Amino acid sequence: MPVKAGNAPRPMAIGGWLVSPTLFAGVAYNSNINQTPNKVSGWGQRVVPGVSASLNNGMHQTSLYGLADFQNYSVSGADKTTIDAKAGITQTYLAQRDLTFQFNGDFTRQADVFGTTGFAAPNTPLAGTSVAPVGPMTVAPQVNPDRYNQYSGSALMSKKLGRAFFDLGFNVVRTQFDNDQAFAFSRDGTVYTVTQRTGFDLTPQLYFFVDPSVNWQRYDHAARNSEGYRITAGVGTAAPGIWQGEVFGGYQQQKNDIVGTYDSGVFGVRVGYSPTRFWDLRASVDQALGSSSIAVGGVTGLASRTSTALLNIGYNGLPRGWLASARFGYVRTDFVNNPREDNGWLAGANLNYEIWRNLGLGLDYQFKSVDSNTAGQSFDQHLVSLGVSYKY
Repeated sequence: MPVKAGNAPRPMAIGGWLVSPTLFAGVAYNSNINQTPNKVSGWGQRVVPGVSASLNNGMHQTSLYGLADFQNYSVSGADKTTIDAKAGITQTYLAQRDLTFQFNGDFTRQADVFGTTGFAAPNTPLAGTSVAPVGPMTVAPQVNPDRYNQYSGSALMSKKLGRAFFDLGFNVVRTQFDNDQAFAFSRDGTVYTVTQRTGFDLTPQLYFFVDPSVNWQRYDHAARNSEGYRITAGVGTAAPGIWQGEVFGGYQQQKNDIVGTYDSGVFGVRVGYSPTRFWDLRASVDQALGSSSIAVGGVTGLASRTSTALLNIGYNGLPRGWLASARFGYVRTDFVNNPREDNGWLAGANLNYEIWRNLGLGLDYQFKSVDSNTAGQSFDQHLVSLGVSYKY
């Protein structure tokens, strides 16, 4: 199969669709299989199939994606099989030159916000869903975590009025944990958000925007329910060039019947940077208010502030046949009216060498840790995977 410039394989064409299947199969070493302060380590098997597909007829554009991460370990004290996954669809309808409708659906299964990022494309977000950035349903890294399923959907209308633009959207995110019965109260919940964006093109390269939104956080345990709002303003650029993205700041507030009203300022970025055809960087910084999914001081569902910083780096300037990427993440969780603080860290790198056509050797390393001021809630984990990779 021929290879395009930048070592990227061409997708296969099937009935108008452009399809790119991928597969990794090999061995993995995990230094902390159960993700606890007392480590149990061992070797196991890891299989990661994936696929992406797109269809574009001008007026209608459809994108599909799917990724599953199977890991199996069989060592004394840690016989464990885990399955993480992500799948979704994005449908765009160009009704007019200045009117666009977009619909998104996403399913994510993972243990925390860092997710199964080792084999994701370098220019995709590290976490969250396709329809909402890391937000009120963020699950921070924690000791001995329960995996959860997250279902999300959204609808967005975008209208252009000369140099001004107007967006109106709605999204819903439902999170369900595997072992909720271990807690006194359910941690499952749903967040509904209505968003609106108004902006103005200051120059052909630069625009200004204001983003107000309101949300209703509804949990199976009603004492965790809250409602609130957020308003941010900023500047951004979407013009072709080495920079694309936004810088913003603002204010957010939530109200809970038990905790009361809690608020915070907001500062964040959503940015892409491609200084040359070899480099591709994607970064985001944000903060959200919500309800914690862990028990603190015997209380489940304390109000919390979660700050996140995520970075993906892709590099294809290596000798022909080589591809490399790196990823970094930081999550800080502060609990309202409680002194506990958790700081989670992620660092990883992926290296692939094409040995024949679309077949290669893949090496992935990931480090994850949590530093907490509460006893027994800190851990670190090293995960190394080596195997055969395929990408069409």
